[in-house]
Amino acid sequence: MHPQNKMVVVAQLVRALDCGSRGRGFEPHLPPKKTVTKLGNGFFYIFNSAQTPKEKLKKLIIMIDLTKIKSINSVIAAYFKKNKKKAIIPVKELMPAFIEAGIFVKDFKNGKPIREILRELDSTNQRELIPFLHSEEKDNNIYWYFIPANAPTPTTPYKQEQTFQSKKELAEIARSLSDESYIIDLCDEILGQKAERQKRFDFLLGDLHKDGKSRTKLPVDAYYYALSLVVEYREFEDSTIETSSNADETKTVSGVSRLQQRKIYDKRRAAELPKHGIKMIEIPYEIFDCNEQNKIVRNIKEDTKKLTELLNNEGFYFTSK
Repeated sequence: MHPQNKMVVVAQLVRALDCGSRGRGFEPHLPPKKTVTKLGNGFFYIFNSAQTPKEKLKKLIIMIDLTKIKSINSVIAAYFKKNKKKAIIPVKELMPAFIEAGIFVKDFKNGKPIREILRELDSTNQRELIPFLHSEEKDNNIYWYFIPANAPTPTTPYKQEQTFQSKKELAEIARSLSDESYIIDLCDEILGQKAERQKRFDFLLGDLHKDGKSRTKLPVDAYYYALSLVVEYREFEDSTIETSSNADETKTVSGVSRLQQRKIYDKRRAAELPKHGIKMIEIPYEIFDCNEQNKIVRNIKEDTKKLTELLNNEGFYFTSK
């Protein structure tokens, strides 16, 4: 067999393994001439070598990374766990949460990144990989939604205007599904108390504003009143921000970059809180298993065990469940 044909057979086998036994396969059932290109982020683009560039774009096949699907499911599950009264949500409204989780870098065209994945799952008969998925067809278009897992399929069409959410509300959703929120949720379970999140104290203030008089009260991630305890989650910080071309444009009122400002305020929290009888514990992201975007790969049992050990070392004695 010609070496080129051998390479093509391998490409066909890889596709069959990726798509499962229900993949569409190739027709006719002979090794076609294909070019396989890996473009990163778990995607493989497969083209017919005889196609023109325009035809290649039209017949693009996106091989879905199952790790990405798992992360998508985790974000959706967390959303419905926190919003038990929600019966349905347009997929585009979870884009801030997907970006926060490191699944996508940015959004464009109101959720196109997630829609592309859903369309590929639909075209390859793999919709069951996302058990929350629901769709409605109207005027030859498909509208995508998420519903709680195992929930009955909606019998009436969804009305977009009923649950329109502002940018502020979408930002709050993203925060509620962030690693910070996930870690504080686990701390609540371990400590047996519900933290006051984004708590601000009169004595914990930022630098002077431009008016030379006012200051902003600095928030803390979580405050446990009965324990006189503050918990701060330290996420990954991209130091490349410091060398970006628009660094001067991101200066704060204190004349430093936002990253430097955060470090200053972190030190201020650590210095001021103990003066008022409040213990502060910092939880670094490095103690957890993280993905390539330095977002936590959420394993509740293992993460609870690690947090319990950290809290024990700080003088809060609990037994991991």
